[in-house]
Amino acid sequence: PAPSWNQRFGYKPHASTAKALLINTARQYDPAVNGTGATNRYRQGWGFPALQDMYDLRERMLVLDELEVLPQGGGRTWYVHVKNGTPQLRATMVYTDLPAAAPFSGPHRVNDLDLKVTSPSGVVYHGNQGMATLPINLYTQPGGSPNTLDTVENVFVQNPETGLWRVRVSAPLVALDQHLETPQVDADFALVVSGIGGGRDKSGP
Repeated sequence: PAPSWNQRFGYKPHASTAKALLINTARQYDPAVNGTGATNRYRQGWGFPALQDMYDLRERMLVLDELEVLPQGGGRTWYVHVKNGTPQLRATMVYTDLPAAAPFSGPHRVNDLDLKVTSPSGVVYHGNQGMATLPINLYTQPGGSPNTLDTVENVFVQNPETGLWRVRVSAPLVALDQHLETPQVDADFALVVSGIGGGRDKSGP
């Protein structure tokens, strides 16, 4: 359960949340500066951890520490507001998968959770879409299809539209129970969204 206010210093985030925080706020190596060969996704991963950036973004961040569980076919949506002039909107979803029964078979994952982010004007971004291609893209490409392989999914948008963005995590496949605290077959995840908040018009819905 979520901690009460007097437990806040004794509460430790799950491993998936710590991982999502580090990835979401990492500084990527720009191929325009460092060269394409040295900065492809397979060499740099998601960049270099930047604790200063994480600290600076602390008031403009949504963090869900495995507080939601999803059965197969389930999903959950959050609405976040992005104010004018925001340089980046970043959403990171991480889930801890179970070991595969047959490690030499593919794909090497058991459950499948997906991240989808939709802009105020309806542009859809799927997790990691176009971010592994060469030349490397530092930002997610619109369109495409859901990611069915990775247990870490990112949507990074440069100069995002002002307004309400829709962030959805869905579970098209929960083959084995990953969240043993509940009797159902379900899976949990961590979600971090940064670059949000400020300037919202509260007169409407």
